[in-house]
Amino acid sequence: MSMLAIIERDLRNFFKYKYWIIVLLITNLADLLIMAAVFSNLVTGAIVPNYLLFFGPGITVLSLFGASFIMGIEVSQERHSQRIHYLLSLPIDRFQFVTARAFAGAIRSMIFAIPLLVITIIIINLYYSILTPFFSIIMILGVIFILAMGLTSLSIILATAIQNTRRYQLARGFVSMWLMFGSTVFYPRDVMANIPGMGLIADANPLSYGANILRGLLDPAYSGTIRPLDIIGLIVFSILMVYFGLFFYNRYTKST
Repeated sequence: MSMLAIIERDLRNFFKYKYWIIVLLITNLADLLIMAAVFSNLVTGAIVPNYLLFFGPGITVLSLFGASFIMGIEVSQERHSQRIHYLLSLPIDRFQFVTARAFAGAIRSMIFAIPLLVITIIIINLYYSILTPFFSIIMILGVIFILAMGLTSLSIILATAIQNTRRYQLARGFVSMWLMFGSTVFYPRDVMANIPGMGLIADANPLSYGANILRGLLDPAYSGTIRPLDIIGLIVFSILMVYFGLFFYNRYTKST
């Protein structure tokens, strides 16, 4: 059995929840429109010229995060249902098995996030009467994949390092709160920096890296705003998460 077979299996499982996926996509799209309508009246143009355009890349990154954490939930469920024993009996090297699952999680997350990315690109292009360069789109897809690998690996780390169900759910909740509300997904960093410590929290948040890079590549109003910290932070985060994800999942499967 090859890694492709494991990836194919995880993709098939993902599409079993197609109606749930559609509902989540509609919910995220509704969030985009509602948040844009509400915050456009609350945020001055001096801070954010157009909140719909600001939040579009943010909701794309947020949907990527939500889909990435599904893999951790599945890993946790496999432990409790004992399906993990069947998976470990498959004729495939354990390292390849773990790597394939991380890749599958990243691909699934991209499939989930791309529709919102397309909508965001269309909105920005119509607003500015421009056409996003093909090279920028390729770079965006690369950024999304790197971030998805890191977030999927983070979800695997939580599911395998914390085997107590309640503690796992608690840790997942804390991490989710930090990733969502401690990032520049919803608010510009300059505004967050007005609250002591929030600027540093945003600078240490992988969702901030993804949202900042996407805005810089998509929206002319944020052209040239991509910081070296965003690029380096994204790469370092993903490399570390993939490494520790492989380590913890491999250790977990050996002890099962």
